[in-house]
This record gives sequence, C-alpha cells and structure tokens, in this order.
Amino acid sequence: MKLQLLQSLMALCLSFASSLLYTQPVNDDCTNAISITPQNWNSTCNFNIIASTQNTSPSANAPSCAGSGANDDIWYSFTATATTIIVRFLEASLLPSGATGLTLALYKANCPADNSAFYCNGGFGFNSGQIIINGLTIGEKVYLRCWSPGNSNAMQFKLCVQNLPVAPANDYCTGATNLTVQPYGQSCTNSITVSTLEDTPSATSIVFCGGADNKGDVWMKFTATSNQHVFRYNNLTQLLGSPNKIVMTIYNGGPSGSAQCPATNANIFCTGALGFFN
Repeated sequence: MKLQLLQSLMALCLSFASSLLYTQPVNDDCTNAISITPQNWNSTCNFNIIASTQNTSPSANAPSCAGSGANDDIWYSFTATATTIIVRFLEASLLPSGATGLTLALYKANCPADNSAFYCNGGFGFNSGQIIINGLTIGEKVYLRCWSPGNSNAMQFKLCVQNLPVAPANDYCTGATNLTVQPYGQSCTNSITVSTLEDTPSATSIVFCGGADNKGDVWMKFTATSNQHVFRYNNLTQLLGSPNKIVMTIYNGGPSGSAQCPATNANIFCTGALGFFN
C-alpha cells in the first residue's frame, strides 16, 4: 500500500514538473503579444523581461532574414514613444545549454501579413548584445518578434527596450558649440560636457585619420588666440559599445566672422587615438 502511494506521488510530481517545463508561452502568437513599455535612456538597463522560446510553435509569415530558423518565436508589443530605440539582451543561452545571440524582427501597426518586416536581424551579439533601430513613428504600435538561431533550438534570455534621445544640437558643423579659449594652466576652469549619443556621421569623411571609423560625430568651434593650443578632456564614459578613445579632427574655418564649415576632408590636425579613459 505504501509503495503504491509512493508511486502515485512520484507520478504526480513528474507530471506536474513536466507541465511546468513544457507549458506553451502565452505570447506564442502575435495576436497574444505581451505589451511592454520602453524604458527611458540610461547607460544601464532594467532587464525585467525574462523570455523563453521553450515549447513555442512557429508563427505564420516567417521574416525573410530568419531562413528556416524561426520555428520557436515569441512576441511582444509596445507603443513607440521615440523615433529611435535600442534593444538589449542579456544571458542568452540555448536550451538546455550553450551561449547564443539574439534574432528579431519588428513590424509596424499590425501583425505581419507576409514575410516582410520593418526591421529584421538574423542574429547579433553573443550571450549579450544590443542593436539600435531607427525610423519608428511616435504613437504607432510596434510588434517585436524573437526566436532562437538555427533549427530545432530553443533559447532563454533577458530583454530590455529603451528609448534613445534625439541627436545633440552640435550633431552637424552648422550647429557647432562655441568654445572659449582659456589661459594656459594645469587644469581647465570652464569645461563643457559633450555627448556623442545618437549623433550621425557628417558628410566630411575622417576615415583616413588613423583608421578611425566615423559612425557619428559632434562639432565645436573656437577662435584661435595663439599658434598652439592644448586640448584636454576627462571623465570619458562609454555609453554604448566597447571601450574606446576620442578621435579628433581640426579644420581651418578661415577668418573670424566669415568662418566656413569644411567642404572636404582637408584638415590641419587629425588623430585617431587621443588618450584612453583619461
């Protein structure tokens, strides 16, 4: 009798565990997408979305970048409150084990009627990563579809969506921030705060300068008071991506009062590596 009861309890426990492991997620289909709210920008993110594609079924209209791999997708939705977002993920792993990247697609307004997506990425990052997505319309509903790379896989990960701020006022040369040249000393007394977050590449290329990769830049201007000047910076903080240096180019704008933004990449000074987190 005791053995019979023990066997019944074991069968019940195994059945209960099995149902927990293989329960289909509620957001298995686009029509049941879980609503999320994009967070305001911060250099860190609250990864409050714990996602898993375990035991999901393939949705209709697989995106073109997925190949045959989108057979375990899950869905989220949000209302765009910025034109640019950053999608971040953390601790991405295949089930039962193995680090992996994230694959995703975004759709505007409605669940997809075909395999075309507003944005589609067949895989980025490894264990963790981030991607910036532009071109959203404020107030429009957006559907976010995630799946594991490869066939017959499932994955789990932590997800975060953040809004990015608008480009800085000095994103282009015409909006350059004015600098005041200070008398020489051991420290600067009138420094300015500079950010390249969400800036865009200017037309004037600097790719020849120490192999620098100009994906975005900001501009300052000053009137020379000597034939030599010292440039200082401090408190360099990497907001996105890998730790980096400052890249700087100086152009001769011409006489004060009639200075012009550069029309070519000809410059009077260029460095692709000015210090490192000084």
